[in-house]
Amino acid sequence: GAALERFLLKKRGRHWDDAPEPAFTVSSCSAAALRLFKQRVRESGRMSPAILRDSREVVLGNLELIEPHGLKRAACLLFSERPEQYVSGAWIKIGFFVSDDDLRYQDEIHGNLFEQVEKTVELLHTKYLKAFIHYEGLQRVERFLFPAGALREGLLNAIVHKDYSSGIPIQISVYDDRIVIWNSGQLPQGWTLQRFLGKHPSNPPNPLLANAFFRSGYIESWGRGIEKISRECRDHDIEPPRYDFEMSGLMLTFMANPAHVAAGDDRDGKMAVETPVETPVETPGKT
Repeated sequence: GAALERFLLKKRGRHWDDAPEPAFTVSSCSAAALRLFKQRVRESGRMSPAILRDSREVVLGNLELIEPHGLKRAACLLFSERPEQYVSGAWIKIGFFVSDDDLRYQDEIHGNLFEQVEKTVELLHTKYLKAFIHYEGLQRVERFLFPAGALREGLLNAIVHKDYSSGIPIQISVYDDRIVIWNSGQLPQGWTLQRFLGKHPSNPPNPLLANAFFRSGYIESWGRGIEKISRECRDHDIEPPRYDFEMSGLMLTFMANPAHVAAGDDRDGKMAVETPVETPVETPGKT
């Protein structure tokens, strides 16, 4: 069914996020989600301040999210308190694994897509990631095993490029020495992994989502995410991540530097595996 819908939308020159969702209206939009979006846009400067001072209809119209009889699917994901009411699997789950079959604890991230980004990044750094120690002269310095910018970019790519018709949430698996980000989705038709990893134009499967994330300053619009991730990893003294495309989706694996892992194991302070407390993260917002 999902494949047939994609085929029919493509024949009409449309994308999944461009299709109408009559059940979701302008009045259904979360005021908190709109405030967060406007705040990020003011910081990025990628929309006219006059538009941001106008009504929500004007803002949504400038994002091309309004249909004659309601809003488009992208609007549900961006501005609904609980997008999964309209789109199954529109959330993120995180788990800490000692081994592939030994899950110690997990969390779920709900809310609109902007909130999901903010809450996921925060939860990773406060609960799931551990640091390694190095010294700069006499000063003791702790750094996380993985560069924050690369993880954030990998998460944003997963959110913007996900195949939301799959009904499967984004999955982040955290281990002592690696992080795996998985999302359902496929390469653009005719693309190879080599082309994907090289310099390429921006070709998002959800252009309305990509536009909203660009306007709010979360992403760029030039297809530079892969290079940005690789550069952040090199600067952090780890290898660029491994990309595995399967029939069901994309798996992005960040591997820690073994020397950093050993230093982290010897550090003072709490380790990620010492806090196996499940803390569901709800981000419903308020209207």
